[in-house]
Amino acid sequence: MTKKDAFQKIVDWQKERNLLQGRENVDLKNETSFIVEELIEMITPLESEKGREEAKKVVQEWEKKGFFEETQSDENIIDAACDIIVYATGLIAKMGYNPSIAMEETIKEISSRTGRIIDGKFVKCKTEECKKKWYKADFS
Repeated sequence: MTKKDAFQKIVDWQKERNLLQGRENVDLKNETSFIVEELIEMITPLESEKGREEAKKVVQEWEKKGFFEETQSDENIIDAACDIIVYATGLIAKMGYNPSIAMEETIKEISSRTGRIIDGKFVKCKTEECKKKWYKADFS
């Protein structure tokens, strides 16, 4: 049996939570808001829920400006998503961390959580019972 790479582990994690519904169900506004939410969390002390609210506002503003009116080709979407991964990987390395180890630790952390899907996003259970089972990523 071959060892799964980090990308396959992420895909498996999403499949287990019924987050992969096929190309016809991709909501680019929603997917964009998930990425913006993480960017907001990266640059502010906001918790996930507040970051989510702010991300939705940003995407709504972009929508008002017509950013989502033209249908993007799959190639453009994939190219941009891969570029995001490239820049994020570079940032992790610039900060002195091993991107492969960081990703494996992140996968362990998200896999330790239970929760439910809200608006196409996995929202972790935050009861004390659930929190006791959480693994905290060790990026050292």
